[in-house]
Amino acid sequence: MPVVSIVVAGLVLWVLAATWHSGDQQEQQASNKPPAVNFYAALSTKRGTLYCPLSVALDEREGHGLKAAMDAHLEIIDHEQDVEKLGCEELRAGLPVLLSSDAEHQATAWQSNGRCGMVEGDGGFIFSCDLANSPQMPASAPDTSQAPAGDARATSGNRVVSWDGASKFVGTMRRGWFQDCCTNGKEVATRYAYLRLDRPVDIRATPGDELEQAEPDVGRFELGALKAGTLPPDGTRIAVACHALWAGVTGHYALPVYCDRPVVAVLQ
Repeated sequence: MPVVSIVVAGLVLWVLAATWHSGDQQEQQASNKPPAVNFYAALSTKRGTLYCPLSVALDEREGHGLKAAMDAHLEIIDHEQDVEKLGCEELRAGLPVLLSSDAEHQATAWQSNGRCGMVEGDGGFIFSCDLANSPQMPASAPDTSQAPAGDARATSGNRVVSWDGASKFVGTMRRGWFQDCCTNGKEVATRYAYLRLDRPVDIRATPGDELEQAEPDVGRFELGALKAGTLPPDGTRIAVACHALWAGVTGHYALPVYCDRPVVAVLQ
C-alpha cells in the first residue's frame, strides 16, 4: 500500500476516534447536568436555600442588598455568618415556595441562559438555583386556562371556599415585608405574617360584590392582627381558623387574600 494511502487512512481513523470521543464527552456532560426546574410548577427549597426579606432588597448601602447576600451565599468559607450579617438566612430543604408570576418568567429565562439570580417569592427573595420541583407534585406546563365566569376554577381539584364564610386551613406560618402604601402619607416597609397553605384553594366569587371576585389557586393568606406574643416562630406548622376572607384591594394589604380575625393553633 502506498505511503500516502496509509497516511490518509490513519487520518480518517483519527478523525473518527476524535468524533466518538467528543460524542462520549458530550453525553457524559449531559448526564451530569442537573434536571431543568419548571418554575411554573410546585417548588420547594434545596438544602441551604438563600432567602432574603424585602428589607434587604431595599437596602442600598455599599456592601449590602441582594447582590452582597448572593455573593456571600456563594462563598466557600464563612458564608453562613456573612449571610446572617446581611439579614438573610439559609433555609432547610423541602419547604414549599411560591413565586410571583414575574419571578417565574425571570427564573425560567435565567435557567435557559445557564444563570442564577434572586427572584421574588414568599414575602422576600429566593436564589433561583436553590429551588427544585416538589417531588409530590410533578412538574407540568403552566395552566393558561381561564376560570369560569363568576366562580372559582371547578376543574383544578382544589378545595373551594367562600369569601364570607368561616373556614379552617393548614400550612406553615411565615413572615415577610411589604410597602404599606400610606402611613402618614408615606410608604413604609412593614412586617406582616402569612399562612403558606399546604394545598392551594379556590375562592368562589360573591354574587353582586365587585371586590370579591373568583380567586383560583390561592397559596397564601395574610394573617390579620393578632395579640402580641401569640404568633409562633417563623416556619411553624399551624392550623388557622379565619372568621372570613377579605380581598386585599388597597395598599394596606400585603397579599390579595386577607384572613380576618384568625385563630392559630400550633400543630405537633
